[in-house]
Amino acid sequence: LRALSDLVITAALKALPMPKSGFDRDRFWRESHLTGAVAEALMRRLSLPLNPDEVFLSGCLCNVGKLVMAYCFPPLATKVSRDVDDPEVLVTWRKAETAYNFPDHCVLGEIASTLWGFPEYIMFAARRHHEVPSGGRLRDLDLGDLVAFANQMTHWIMLRPHRIEYEVIRGFQAKSGLSETEVEKIALELGALRRHLEATAASA
Repeated sequence: LRALSDLVITAALKALPMPKSGFDRDRFWRESHLTGAVAEALMRRLSLPLNPDEVFLSGCLCNVGKLVMAYCFPPLATKVSRDVDDPEVLVTWRKAETAYNFPDHCVLGEIASTLWGFPEYIMFAARRHHEVPSGGRLRDLDLGDLVAFANQMTHWIMLRPHRIEYEVIRGFQAKSGLSETEVEKIALELGALRRHLEATAASA
């Protein structure tokens, strides 16, 4: 029931009227759903003892801070979206935010999750989805580590190498024990998941 409640709130966010800007809301939600699916697929592949509903929703909403920017600061959202998509610039979203002296969307996501009444696990994922996993072993991987890795793998399978924060992937490798070859294999498997989701959306 709690997961259903969180899904209803997520659906309400999708229907939220947005000010006009260069921020592509439809693309944001497509990528958000993909990140959720990637996070859940990784959880199952690694046999992590986490709740799959919470994992999926955390992946879907980890970037909710970007939605806050688009809703509250549309001119800035336009600039950041433009820079991220410009082949002459090729920066990550966070670097574009920094260039305009704007707060990190991780912080915005944490604040918004609290104000909108999301459960702690979503607030946790929003705040930590760019943190580099550190220390411990596979059994010590938590939701924040998993969502951070899923977020980077989404950029990988979307063929956007300039958006990848490789230190996050290396940190996850070290903590999970995955080799570089295994990570590449996972990326290939997740590419098939992306194509399946795209085909499903196109036929709907």
